[in-house]
Amino acid sequence: MTRDVENRAKAGFTLVEIMIVVGIIGLLCAIAIPSFTKSRQTSRINRMMNDLRIVYDAINMYAMEYGDYPAGFAQGASTPTPVAEYLSGAKWTSPTALGGGWWYFSFLRWDPASSSLKRCVLVLVDNVNFGGVGIPTAAAGDWLKIDNQLDDGNLSRGRFKFIGGQMQYSVDDVAW
Repeated sequence: MTRDVENRAKAGFTLVEIMIVVGIIGLLCAIAIPSFTKSRQTSRINRMMNDLRIVYDAINMYAMEYGDYPAGFAQGASTPTPVAEYLSGAKWTSPTALGGGWWYFSFLRWDPASSSLKRCVLVLVDNVNFGGVGIPTAAAGDWLKIDNQLDDGNLSRGRFKFIGGQMQYSVDDVAW
């Protein structure tokens, strides 16, 4: 009888013990992975909001310094020259945190409030694969979370909106 006890002590773990451990590890993974995925997506949304704020502030700092918004246009492959010195925190030539590329447009538009032409500035996150940057991978709900923080919570109106396959962020105060 002592020989059976000695052999059993040397045998190691039983199959049942191993299965219990594997089950516990699987349960912990099932709990942790969705939480990690949500945390990662929240981080990407916050990064995108931060980048939009940096671009917005850079363009408005230029306007305060020079009296008007910078003219021109730039695709994500090149930083907009007039505001390049103000864009230190945003990676203009890289894909955005939610995919897609940056675009910058500046043009004159009639402002009914002042009855004059005003320079308008749009910053776009394009859904089209220009310059090999890639298309945005974010769901509409992610863009809506950004709109809730930066604008009015409606993607069809306001400063931040979805039009023609592009996320548009209006930097100026001209009424649209």
